[in-house]
Amino acid sequence: MIHYTRNLKSISSEMLQGFFAGWPSPPSPTTHLKLFRQSDKIILSIEDNNSRVVGFITAISDRILTAHDLVVNYFRIDVILAAHKSRSLTLQRWVPESEFWSFPDTVEYKTANGKSKKRKVIPDGFFTVRQPHVSQPGMMEELAFLLEIDMGTEDNPRFAREKVRPGVAYLKSEDYQARFGVNYGRWLVVTTGKTRLANMKDQTEHSGGSQLFHFTTMTQVSPETVLTGPIWYVAGSDETSSVVPQLRWTAP
Repeated sequence: MIHYTRNLKSISSEMLQGFFAGWPSPPSPTTHLKLFRQSDKIILSIEDNNSRVVGFITAISDRILTAHDLVVNYFRIDVILAAHKSRSLTLQRWVPESEFWSFPDTVEYKTANGKSKKRKVIPDGFFTVRQPHVSQPGMMEELAFLLEIDMGTEDNPRFAREKVRPGVAYLKSEDYQARFGVNYGRWLVVTTGKTRLANMKDQTEHSGGSQLFHFTTMTQVSPETVLTGPIWYVAGSDETSSVVPQLRWTAP
């Protein structure tokens, strides 16, 4: 089990091992602790024996946290808990929205009428999860996800125009591959209700986003469901599924 704290007094650099896997120049645990101390807000998730920090949320901001910010943070906590409780999943890395605002990638894509257009892509997060390969025993597989929290402030055609078409182009771009070191990924879209979900899914399917966009509602997300629960509607399909393939464990 884990517990949460906002207090850094009992946190040492030795408790911050294992973060930033895959980064070309990762900060050391000592630097990581220094960054925590410079943050305006922080929440740490810690194993109950107080031996290891297993997740964190930080904020360096000159603005009040919005409802959107809170939903992003709740989603991140759910992913951290899901991976921590799992027998097989490891949360490898989480890139926050703030990093995309500071260093955005720009993609060129085709509009509905075939014209070329450029747009900055700023997801609400990027994360990767590792688990033993479902079909290749002894091998590991890594799954990559881009997060979009939809608070119902955009109309459906605008979502397709500003999120789906650029989002598809981004997944196929050299900038995406260079930034994250992977050539695969999917968008996870969490929205406010089933009617809006259905409309967004339909717009996505008509804008080339089939199989690349997965949709669910905020009320369906929990540590038990966010990765392995069949709560996600896949663009291009009428079925719900989990975003992480399930391993079939057999008794020894």
